[in-house]
Amino acid sequence: AIGPGANSEYGDSYDVMGGGGVPKDHYNAAAKVQVKWLPSSYVQNVTGSGLYRIYAFDQPSLDPRNRYAMTITKDSLRTYWGEVRQNYNGDSGRPWADKGMILGWKYPSGSGGNIQLIDTTPGSPYIKDDAAIAVGSTFSDTEAGIHITTVGVSDTTPKYVDVIVNIGDFAGNHAPTLVLETS
Repeated sequence: AIGPGANSEYGDSYDVMGGGGVPKDHYNAAAKVQVKWLPSSYVQNVTGSGLYRIYAFDQPSLDPRNRYAMTITKDSLRTYWGEVRQNYNGDSGRPWADKGMILGWKYPSGSGGNIQLIDTTPGSPYIKDDAAIAVGSTFSDTEAGIHITTVGVSDTTPKYVDVIVNIGDFAGNHAPTLVLETS
């Protein structure tokens, strides 16, 4: 997503159109909004820093009080989409999708209006199976000043994740330092 990378056409292994399988896989949240299977009013449009709860959208009934995806505008061309899936659990072969939020972006010049899965752990031995932002992990787009951290995942049905979104450059934020002194 940031820096060098490559597009893998139909490469979202969690999406039916990307090689996923039935019955666990669904179309991604952006595609469901596009065909009006998921009302756009059920999507959280993030415009500021805060704590957000996103529910799994791959369930039989949706509650209009809940949000089932989140969007964050990166720039004039790209919008991040965060989604949660409950049909994955630790024994599904994709345990990371059970422990975090799946992130993609809508990038019109490379995706035909649909989202592309972002591998938030590039270079790992698990290819894209661990693409989700797992609990305690942060995805940072320093170019746009967007930082997304998954801070909690429910064990209940319907499943949800809590994520903290920080928007800004945070130039004054530095890693902590430790000084040891003896007396």
